[in-house]
Parts: sequence; C-alpha cells; structure tokens
Amino acid sequence: MENHLYFIEKNKAIIRKSWLEYYQENATLFDRITENWFTRVGTPDGGYRVKAEWILGFLAGKHRNFSKLLYTLYIADDNLEKIVETLGLNFDPRKELEKTNNPSENSPETDKSNQEFAFPDIQEGINNFQNEMNKLFKGFDLNT
Repeated sequence: MENHLYFIEKNKAIIRKSWLEYYQENATLFDRITENWFTRVGTPDGGYRVKAEWILGFLAGKHRNFSKLLYTLYIADDNLEKIVETLGLNFDPRKELEKTNNPSENSPETDKSNQEFAFPDIQEGINNFQNEMNKLFKGFDLNT
C-alpha cells in the first residue's frame, strides 16, 4: 500500500489536471448533474462537486491502468468519497478552474501536469498488494 500512496502523492497534480480537463469539456453536463442536492457533495472550499462515482469512473475510463490502483484502494477502504479525498480531488472544479485560468495563482505543482501517469512504476506494488490479499483470503482469487 505504501507504493500506492507514494504513487498518488507523486501524481496528484497529473490526476487533478486530468479530472479538471474532463470537467471543463463536460461542464454543462456536470452543472446539470449537481443542480440536485442528492447528486452532489459539499467540498472544503465551500463549493460542491459530483459524487465520487463520476470522478473515479472517468479516471478509470480514461486511464485504463488506473482501475488497478482503484481496485487496491477500494479493497483497503471501500468508501469512494474517501478515495476521492486521498487522490486530492475533493474540491469544487469550477473554483479550481477559475484559479488555473488565473496564472498568478498557479502552484508549482502544475508544472508536472503535462506528464502522463506512471502506471508501470507501480505495477509491481499492485501485484505485491494483490498477493498479500490472496494470502489473507486463502482460497479466494482476487485477480479475477
């Protein structure tokens, strides 16, 4: 799990940028979704965002190997909202886009945002984690 947390910390800016770009491309859809209180989640910045399922579904769809990371995070804690928090995505995307459109407020982290996810770097960690889980749940094959 430590490998996964290291990966997340190393790639938070990239994950954030990927989500914000998708949100921006589909802002009309997401604004309509979040019009209803039961389809949105309040954020620490005083705004709101779509539920975790939308965010994680997009990331898994866009970055195929991301679903392997989500799988291991989900086994560790099946609370999807906590996973979104761990990934650094618990923010109002409209407010974040306003910040990124104002260059004076950009953080140094955004310099990394043109990189791609380094999923091959964590494949060994994912395999080790799955092997440990298989030992824990003897007789169950978690790889299927």
